[in-house]
Amino acid sequence: MEKGCAEKMSTGMIRVKRNNSWSGKFRAFRIFIDDVDHGKIRSNQIKEFLVENGAHTVYVKLDFHKSQKLYVHVDNSAVTIEAVLPLAMHSNNPRLKCVSEEPLSVEAEKEAEAE
Repeated sequence: MEKGCAEKMSTGMIRVKRNNSWSGKFRAFRIFIDDVDHGKIRSNQIKEFLVENGAHTVYVKLDFHKSQKLYVHVDNSAVTIEAVLPLAMHSNNPRLKCVSEEPLSVEAEKEAEAE
């Protein structure tokens, strides 16, 4: 590709949502997408991350406890993942589950192109 030519990148979104349960309410999870730290999420928060289309791995950490890796495929869509801390007293490992996948809105696509 010639220098200075910009190629349009297709993007999607990974949305991580954390419920408002009592378990671990005052502790933040760290979000990792493709093994890159993307910051913290607290109780009752939703964080959104624009990513390239394709396969991605997502996991969260709480102190030195780590959730399972969730493998998602983003294709001009928004994938919603819920992060929870089980109520079991013997487990501090957070859990992830894929909640939904919907087409990426026109507004989000425009924002991605503007960046």
